[in-house]
Amino acid sequence: MNIKHGCLFLFSLILISACKIDMSTDVYLRDIEDVALKNAEGLKTSGLLQVGIPNCDDKEQLSKVTSLLRDYFLKVTEKSCESGMQSLLTIGVDIPIVHSEIGWTSKTKSTTALITKKSKDGSFILVNFALDKRQFRNLNEAIQNQFFDKLSFSESTVSFSINNDARHDEGLIVSDSFVDGKPVVFPKRFTLSRRNKIDLEPSNVRRIIFSEQGMMPVFEIPIVDSEKTTLNEKKNIEVVKDNSSKTKDLNSQQLLNYNANEKFYKWFFVQKSAHPELNTNQLIWSKNFVSFIKRNLVSKQKYYLGMTKGREKETLSYHLLEVLGGPPEKVSEKNGVINISGCRAHSCY
Repeated sequence: MNIKHGCLFLFSLILISACKIDMSTDVYLRDIEDVALKNAEGLKTSGLLQVGIPNCDDKEQLSKVTSLLRDYFLKVTEKSCESGMQSLLTIGVDIPIVHSEIGWTSKTKSTTALITKKSKDGSFILVNFALDKRQFRNLNEAIQNQFFDKLSFSESTVSFSINNDARHDEGLIVSDSFVDGKPVVFPKRFTLSRRNKIDLEPSNVRRIIFSEQGMMPVFEIPIVDSEKTTLNEKKNIEVVKDNSSKTKDLNSQQLLNYNANEKFYKWFFVQKSAHPELNTNQLIWSKNFVSFIKRNLVSKQKYYLGMTKGREKETLSYHLLEVLGGPPEKVSEKNGVINISGCRAHSCY
């Protein structure tokens, strides 16, 4: 193998073939929360960079690679070199954790960063992964000048190891990613036990967004307000633009429903975290839940199911809310599936 075909990069970057960039990094939830909620500064997380090289015995080339990366990453340190058909040089680097995407590139020379902040409505901590596109272009030019090669995200992967180092269990909401190797499409809540971790790999759609726009979402943490005693109806469902491949074939109304449903699931997980004893009555008479039912049971056809006077016919959404509106049971959630049960008033035995 010629050094001209060696590729560089990462902060847990693993280059398996020429110009391929596989990224991974460690994420610790206490650091994320300190930056997002307390505006802590100067925090970093560690990562690894594995660089494809022709020969682990060529110390001069190893030194050139390490020296080049020091201009684009923090605390670059040679760790080891594994020989094989394609030898891999492992390099340790630091990744900054910052509070805002505004001006972050002027505060560090790192090509990548974790950005964590509160959502606009204050109900979530948003964790994004950012790329300094100018720095990345400069890195590409430096690689081309020295090794006549170019970096590409086309066949790359990006992954994160999320560690709960807090003193209690933490809830995470993940979508459009692989979690411990299993695909997650819609927003799904995971409970991460203390001192446990999950491995997260965003989809190729998010990786492409990261490459083209310099930013991609990684996960969200619900912020629980223990003083709340009622469901927060102010967290209304809002429609957001979604350009991912999951929505490309949907018409405008389907796209509105798709995005509104994602917002409903996030709202539900916040309420469930704030109110562990949440029951069916509390949930189904909230405006968000009623809107969710009517938005998804859209058929105008009416039926008589024995629950109306004078054998009047009603829609399926009417009958569903009628059945769930009696003596309630506790709402449960497992593996992202919401379980709701109830009984029509005066019809239970």
